[in-house]
Amino acid sequence: MQAVGAQAVVYIPAGRSPFKVGRAQTPAQHRLAMLQLALKDEPWALILKDEIEQALSQPDKPNYTVDTLETLRTQLGPSVKLQLLLGADQVPAVFQMASIRSHRGTGRATGHGTPPCQPR
Repeated sequence: MQAVGAQAVVYIPAGRSPFKVGRAQTPAQHRLAMLQLALKDEPWALILKDEIEQALSQPDKPNYTVDTLETLRTQLGPSVKLQLLLGADQVPAVFQMASIRSHRGTGRATGHGTPPCQPR
């Protein structure tokens, strides 16, 4: 949190990754429970359950980061600074999506994790 200068961090566990359609995933409710347990003593951490709830109600529909960013921007307004924190392994995949290019002003993306992060 200090590394990015944030007052809070909103965790958004993926509901159904479009990159894992047709492959097994840990069930959404299990991933949510693990995240809740990991963050239970962190007052600065918030969990947005929108993608998980969509995955539970529409299990065959993938979630897209850009849609979640649009929703957050609409809900929070333009004055709130958004920064998308991703695992370094996910940065190339997110920026391969054509729709992300039209939403570059929605927030800032930062990859964190073990380098190197090479585009595919």
